[in-house]
Amino acid sequence: MSNGGAEISSPDDTCQKGGFLSTSSAADSSTSRAEIALRRHDAILGVVGTGATQFLKSSDWEDNVSEFLQRLGEAADVSRAYIFQNSIGQNGIRVTSQKFEWRAANIEPQIDNPLLQDAPFDSPPFLRLREEMRQGKVLYGNVSNWSPDEKMLLEQQKVQSIVLAPIFVGQEWWGFMGFDECRGERDWQPAEIDALQAATGILGTAIERTRVARVLISTIHIAEAAHSAGNLNELYKAIHAIIGELMPARNFYIALYDPGDDLLSFPYQVDEYDEPFPPVRPGRGLTEYVLRTGEPLLATPEIFNELTRRGEVEQLGAPSIDWLGVPLKIQDKTIGVLAVQSYTPGVRFSDAHKDILGFVSNQVAMAIERKRAEEALQQKLDALSVLHTVATVGAEATSEDDLIERATTIIGEVLFPDNFGFMLLDRLKGELYTHPSYRGVSDDIIQNLRIPLGVGITGCVAATGMPIRTGDVSKQPEYLEIHHEMRSELCVPLKVGQRVLGVLNTESVKADKFSEADERLLDTLAGQLATAIERKRSEDALRTSEAQYRSLVETSLDAITLTDLNGIIMFANQQAASLQGFDSVHELTGHNVYEFIAPESLQAAQDNARLTYEQGSKKDMEYTVLRRDGSRFPVELSASLVMDSNGNPVGFLGVSRDITERKRREQEREAIMAVAAALRAAPNRAEMIPVILNSISDLLNLDGAALILGSVSSGALHIELACGCWSQLTGEHISLADTACMQVLESGEASFCNQLASESSDSNMYPFKGVQSVAYVPLIAQNQAAGVLCVGRGDEIQADDMRILTAVADMAANAIHRATLHEQTQRRVQRLAALRSVDMAISSSLDLRVSLNVLLDQLTIQLNVDAADVLVFSPFTRTLEFAAGRGFRSNNINHTRVRIGEGITGRAVLDRQVVILDNLAETNPSFLRDRMLATETFYVYYAVPLIAKGQLKGLLEVFHRSPLSNDSEWLDFFETLAGQAAIAIDNATLFNDLQRSNMELALAYDTTLEGWVHALDMRDRETEGHTKRVTEMTLRLAVAMGRSESEMVHIRRGALLHDIGKIAIPDQILQKPGPLNAREWEIMRQHPVYAHELLAPISFLHPALEIPYCHHERWDGSGYPRGLKGEQIPRVARIFALVDVWDALRSDRPYRKGWADEQVYYHLHKQSGSHFDPEITALFLPMIE
Repeated sequence: MSNGGAEISSPDDTCQKGGFLSTSSAADSSTSRAEIALRRHDAILGVVGTGATQFLKSSDWEDNVSEFLQRLGEAADVSRAYIFQNSIGQNGIRVTSQKFEWRAANIEPQIDNPLLQDAPFDSPPFLRLREEMRQGKVLYGNVSNWSPDEKMLLEQQKVQSIVLAPIFVGQEWWGFMGFDECRGERDWQPAEIDALQAATGILGTAIERTRVARVLISTIHIAEAAHSAGNLNELYKAIHAIIGELMPARNFYIALYDPGDDLLSFPYQVDEYDEPFPPVRPGRGLTEYVLRTGEPLLATPEIFNELTRRGEVEQLGAPSIDWLGVPLKIQDKTIGVLAVQSYTPGVRFSDAHKDILGFVSNQVAMAIERKRAEEALQQKLDALSVLHTVATVGAEATSEDDLIERATTIIGEVLFPDNFGFMLLDRLKGELYTHPSYRGVSDDIIQNLRIPLGVGITGCVAATGMPIRTGDVSKQPEYLEIHHEMRSELCVPLKVGQRVLGVLNTESVKADKFSEADERLLDTLAGQLATAIERKRSEDALRTSEAQYRSLVETSLDAITLTDLNGIIMFANQQAASLQGFDSVHELTGHNVYEFIAPESLQAAQDNARLTYEQGSKKDMEYTVLRRDGSRFPVELSASLVMDSNGNPVGFLGVSRDITERKRREQEREAIMAVAAALRAAPNRAEMIPVILNSISDLLNLDGAALILGSVSSGALHIELACGCWSQLTGEHISLADTACMQVLESGEASFCNQLASESSDSNMYPFKGVQSVAYVPLIAQNQAAGVLCVGRGDEIQADDMRILTAVADMAANAIHRATLHEQTQRRVQRLAALRSVDMAISSSLDLRVSLNVLLDQLTIQLNVDAADVLVFSPFTRTLEFAAGRGFRSNNINHTRVRIGEGITGRAVLDRQVVILDNLAETNPSFLRDRMLATETFYVYYAVPLIAKGQLKGLLEVFHRSPLSNDSEWLDFFETLAGQAAIAIDNATLFNDLQRSNMELALAYDTTLEGWVHALDMRDRETEGHTKRVTEMTLRLAVAMGRSESEMVHIRRGALLHDIGKIAIPDQILQKPGPLNAREWEIMRQHPVYAHELLAPISFLHPALEIPYCHHERWDGSGYPRGLKGEQIPRVARIFALVDVWDALRSDRPYRKGWADEQVYYHLHKQSGSHFDPEITALFLPMIE
């Protein structure tokens, strides 16, 4: 039946209506039941009316629902009154849960009954309830008449009768309200049911009113947030919090679309699984679907799968259970999407949530757009304010650092608070450095951070002069990470024209923080600041330049004057005044510069002034100038024309300096260069000394000059060469005690005397007389005084002369020293070459005569002596006998025989001492070979014993026919050659002894081997003569195959010993007259192994082992003892194997006769390639034809 638009359903249409079906009420009449039902109806309606008033007064229906249920339960006289609310369960099915309950006294509560929480509608007790209530039907009746599943659930709650009415909120079945009667069965009257429906209607209205009120309040809160939020991010957080009060919003994001860049950005995103999305171009996600359609979307799993199947969307990010998104629109233009999603099975969204989100989306869109407009306006205001302030700072800053520090503070605080600052370019190093005012970077990084051009984003901007803006630095391979939390970066160049001064750089912890507008603004600021920095640098440079110029003028060593066009001095520095002989600048000012020009330079000065006027400048002009006292000096002048502000000439600026010293130096340099050129032309020391004296005489106009060599340590001085009035002194010796040279040599300092009388008898000046003035200058080379340069002339010697004289003396000393060293070096090189020649002769020839002849040739040449010989010691006769000689006029020296101990020579050998006789005629006792050498007229004699390894080998003698001048190097070289001679004699002796020993030893070896072979032949008569034959043939074949002579010795030994292993074979096998059996052959085939074991310990037979060990191996590998094959077999063993078989086949044996030569030839040819090496066989066969 129907009541108030809702159907009423009872499980038993025949049951009585109204009242309790109990013993106490059975007698009541129908009229009284109806009256009771009406009273209850009126009471319920009264409660409904009161409840409606209360619900209207309250903003939340839940505030009055408990009192409302109590009054309804009491008015209806029931055991319980309750409310159930529907929802979506974790598995996606619809469930219902008891939310509110009132119970009468002594009635058990059911609000905590787990069976009544999240009860699924598809379970049997609730199936009929879901189907009928979603259609608006009321269920009522006694439990005893309900289905068994329903009865079981209700009887557990002790319910005997029940009535349930659906609650609708709008068109949504929200839940239901029910009355339980636990005291007995009851007939529910239509009036009661009508009243209950009225109550559910009021309750549904109250719920909807509360929901609408919350939504309206939320929109108000959103509008308030748009006004109160400091920025968009704060607004997004507020919107998230407000929507979270209306529905589950743990996972929430706002997406905004920029049609200009065709980018979808996510300025706000809170998600359990996904990281914040970077800006992307629209794809095929759910967000883009709402953007395209402009319609809200509740994407349950079923709807999402259907959209995916149709190709409308694709999975992006973590998969959610429910996704709910609505478009953000402004005047039908979609600007973005507002979305919530759930990853939790128990948290689902409904159409009501979609309607709520759609309702608030308009307010959200307006709030976002308003806040964006406000921020854009504020950014413009901030930008204008910053531009104005920076311009002001550029004008007010006292320095570049002040400008940068103030600009960094202003821009950083207003526009880029996270990270901002200047990086300036160091052009010399090609790198950027961070200015100390940089914000957001620690001081230690600022101090140490240097970025080369082209490295990192900042280095690339500085290198290219182009800005870089990146929304995600992790995708920029050139990014240099300073702070790992930074996500985006904007960098613009500081440029003046095309010249880069540095960069302005800012970073942010937010991705895509910087917009194109930010880039344009920062680029504008960079241009403004670059110009200001350049201006500050120019101002600083100008101030510095002015200060430096002022200091330069005042402290300059050059004279600086400013004159008018007529030459009147208007300004001068102190150096100009001092140069002209004035005490102060004031005294000089007002004079005409031409007053100070010498007459001979006046015309040139006037001409150059005219040229300066015409050309604008004139440099390097030289004049003679007069001082205030009339003294003269040379100056060098550079002048330029001075213009006024209109470009008109008003005067001259002159810079001049005294070049007196320079002129003097130039003259000295020219003189010294002339001497140096002359010295370079001299080929040797002997020609240098005349050049030195002649050059210095011409240069200083000398009357006499002398070059004196010697030292204090030598005790005497020698006049190497003298010229002029002293030329007769050349070659004289001077005692240091009688000359002033001693003082010069000891002190190392030059001295001169201008008061020397021409006839002075002052012994201190001896022998340099005949002049008025004398000067002595030490010749110092390598910090050692090697002599004195002495000069004299008829007039006084000046200090300038001494300076030139000292320079020439230094040059001469070094030149002489270098020439001496060069000559010594040449001599030493020649002697080293001589020693090498002797060494090569000794090492390359074992003929003693050859070695001694080479040695004597080199000795006579290098020691510059007339004759030399070598006497060899004979240990048997104890005499020294002639071996070789050079430079003798006769052959008498060849008969020399000197006994040890006889005469000077014999005693020198005995005592092993060097003999030096500077005058043979005065020798006492007399030289023993005077008569033998009478025709030689020798004057000097030197001899040195030849000692090798402590043993006397002979005597080396040197003869010269005039006095001999030598030094320690001469004597050392003589003794060195003596040592070489001793080595040559010793080597020859050793070689002869060794050669004799080797021959004797080789003979002993061969005799022993032949003895072994003879012993084997005596034991094995069968092979007698075989060894000799195969040895000879093997050697022939080896020679034919090109084996070396050194190998022949070992091949012969190997052939002789080829069967030496048979020594170990028993006689019964070795001497068996008939063929051997298998066991005997096995033993016989061991004889190569026995040979190897016998001979291997003998080292000198190692090269001969190959034949005894391998001569029974076969080319095809079938031989013994090791089965070697082909090239594995040593070549000499392959040679011998062929010869061995050849001889064996031709020889008679006890068990067979020898083969004919043709038969042997055929057999060997046939076995080529199997038994024998084919190459060797081909060579051998022609030899035996």
